[in-house]
Amino acid sequence: LTKQIKKYNDSITFLQALESATEKGLREFAFIEIDEINEGLKIENHYMHGEVKIIKYSPDNIIVEVVTDGDAILVASNTYSRYWHAKIDGKSTQIFKADHTLWGVKIAKGRSVIEYNYIPPYSLGYLLKKDKRD
Repeated sequence: LTKQIKKYNDSITFLQALESATEKGLREFAFIEIDEINEGLKIENHYMHGEVKIIKYSPDNIIVEVVTDGDAILVASNTYSRYWHAKIDGKSTQIFKADHTLWGVKIAKGRSVIEYNYIPPYSLGYLLKKDKRD
């Protein structure tokens, strides 16, 4: 869990900031390059205490429970792919790139269950999801 966000408008500045970040900085901030998914992302009342518990971990389905006393960014150390999808308490949410290659999702104060599902383009789930968008 991170308490704050550092946003960058261009790749060069973003990568330089990551390169020079301290271990403490990497723990306290989610470094993101601004794009259409995370453009309006902000943390209003960041958490002071939080806990993350892995409920299930399999190759294509991960479930975690998060309890915080304020807003946070959950940064998961899995490589970002557009074929991973997330739901927080059953509602779809966007996964954005955090720290250049990892997953990031915004978590609200309280208890949340986050479910990640891998749905590659060759799966029936992806084809059904795509069909609903068309």
